[in-house]
Amino acid sequence: MRASAIIARRGRSSLVSAPWLKSNLNDPKIRVLDVTQALDRTTNTVSPSVDTYMTSHIPGARFVDVGGRLSTPNPKLHNLAPSPEQFAAELSRQGVDDDSHVVLYSSSKVMWATRVWWLLDSFGFEGQISVLDGGLKAWTRAGGGTVSGVEPTPTPTTLPIRQARYRALVDKEDVLRAIDEEKTLVDTLKPASFDGSKPSRYGRRGHIRTAVNVPYTSLLDEAGCFLPEPELRRAFAGVGDGPVLAY
Repeated sequence: MRASAIIARRGRSSLVSAPWLKSNLNDPKIRVLDVTQALDRTTNTVSPSVDTYMTSHIPGARFVDVGGRLSTPNPKLHNLAPSPEQFAAELSRQGVDDDSHVVLYSSSKVMWATRVWWLLDSFGFEGQISVLDGGLKAWTRAGGGTVSGVEPTPTPTTLPIRQARYRALVDKEDVLRAIDEEKTLVDTLKPASFDGSKPSRYGRRGHIRTAVNVPYTSLLDEAGCFLPEPELRRAFAGVGDGPVLAY
């Protein structure tokens, strides 16, 4: 996908504000999903932050174990995308269908919400997909109430099983071809990880050859909300407007 299209993609309602969600929380098409995970920086594995959810979450929100239910288990390669069957089964269990407007949030890092946004988009979900800008912190700052415990089990749906769209997810061979063909690779890790000055939990320091660095933190303000569009465009100024592979 072109970088400009990522920024300007309005038709999918990619971001919603906390005030908007407060006003629309009772819409029967809204499905709010708490996708918060805890990352073990030593093993690069994730675990569900279900205790945090049980303590405090947006009313009506269901919890999704991204690492357990929306990832393919692999002892060597962590955090792989799920199979189409696995993906459709979990979203169906959560009461999501193609008429739903799914709103994703995290009580910690925004990357958990954006990861599931990308999976929904990649597997051809036909409803609307949004990330709650600023997550649970923005919700509480806006005066949104929270509840504890488990929400009632939703009525299961049958979300169609769809293959991931072409080039939404790539493998090692695709990356090697992209390097040879001089396509743009974007490393979204922090600068110290990119330049190798910080020890890496990925086994090697540094970045993939030819990659440029656009740290995900450079796209957020101090409150954890995405920056205004002109500032996002400036952040992507060095990326170009051709095909992009991001990691």
